[in-house]
Amino acid sequence: MRVTWITSPIIIGYIIITYVKNFRSIFIREALDCYTCSFYFRWTITKEI
Repeated sequence: MRVTWITSPIIIGYIIITYVKNFRSIFIREALDCYTCSFYFRWTITKEI
């Protein structure tokens, strides 16, 4: 029980970190595209409102 309680957050954290790294690299690559950059900018403004 204690082993599961210790290892589960580590595994979940590793998955989240890997996902965030992949998402960040994809975001940076897409942000280089001007259309995607402007689309993200409009989406951010819409989300703020």
